[in-house]
Amino acid sequence: MGFILFCLWVVAILISIPALIYGLEIAMSFLRRSSEQPVGERPAAAIIVPAHDEEGGIRETVQGIRKQMRAGDRLLVVADNCRDRTAEIARDAGAEVVERFDDVLRGKGYALDAGLRTMALANLPYVVFIDADCWLEEGALDALLEASHQRNGAVQGVNLMIAPPDADIKMRVAELAFLIKNKVRPLGLARLGLGCHLTGSAMAIPTPLINQATVANGNLVEDMKLGLDLAEMGRLPTFCEGSRVFSYFPHTKKGRTTQRQRWESGHLALIAKALRHLAAPGILARPKAVLFILDLVIPPLSLLLVLLTLSMLAILAVTVSLGLSHGPVLLLGASLLWFLAMTIVAWLGYGLTVLPVRSALQVVPYIFGKLPLYLATLRGRKELAWIRTDRSKEQDRA
Repeated sequence: MGFILFCLWVVAILISIPALIYGLEIAMSFLRRSSEQPVGERPAAAIIVPAHDEEGGIRETVQGIRKQMRAGDRLLVVADNCRDRTAEIARDAGAEVVERFDDVLRGKGYALDAGLRTMALANLPYVVFIDADCWLEEGALDALLEASHQRNGAVQGVNLMIAPPDADIKMRVAELAFLIKNKVRPLGLARLGLGCHLTGSAMAIPTPLINQATVANGNLVEDMKLGLDLAEMGRLPTFCEGSRVFSYFPHTKKGRTTQRQRWESGHLALIAKALRHLAAPGILARPKAVLFILDLVIPPLSLLLVLLTLSMLAILAVTVSLGLSHGPVLLLGASLLWFLAMTIVAWLGYGLTVLPVRSALQVVPYIFGKLPLYLATLRGRKELAWIRTDRSKEQDRA
């Protein structure tokens, strides 16, 4: 019986740790920040925009970036395996363009690598990555580069996705989850003086640092992998809340499903790699790196809720049937309450405009509707190849 109780405690602790860290990040996000002083003339940068069949929005993206460029900046669009007019439109809008074609080495990481190699001779001190479907808030580029210059490291801006005005409840919940993941939690980490994960767009990195990393890969979440690689080098990325970029969620069900599968399958696969880093020699002597890795271990929020709930019920059944101590059940129950309470705090503090009170009760069906995706992933049916997100403007109601 003692061994069984020990196993129950181990399971309860392992599942509770992500919930504890998640709630702590949200709580810390409400602390006042220390303001950074502008550096005046920011450094010049190579701005790289990877694009795959983005003819519908690349002109607006290029024009928006150009409005914020300064003397010495260069803007390069990498038209990656494009079958449309992306390259032509980007050139017409004022960007430099390099076209890349490779049926085997596919994915954003390879496009970024092509951009870096193209810009190598420019010898600019900083590199900025911006996705082809994004638009920048006024002053976003200056704030991002000033932060990277002051900190001499990789910096991640606030990268948010917006649901269209007539979006259904699924997209509203997804927007709230994205807000918590890409703004609220990084804010909390920043208040604690810790690093944050890279999220794909609005990333500024000193050129010597990015040249030490490997970006040419087909990882489904190449941004998170790059952040983990930088952490291994002792150069944790940091958060810049003064720089914000936005993009819309895909309009079609196919686009949303593909995007969600790529993100969440890639995240779950990267968790295993992150856990291996916790066993690296000397890692415990670097507490900031440990907390950075533990933050990455937090699974998608719907999955974390399901894990907390089901594990608590399963351990309760074992505890009652064998007459064991209720300690593990109480720990999981407290963790579940902490998770729910802090999610509500984040919603009330940051997300009421995204998800109004009248829509809150519709969240539960959305969460459990994602179970098939997680079950398929855990059974090994993972998205291993990069697939472009469908960004067509035709909307569906499915």
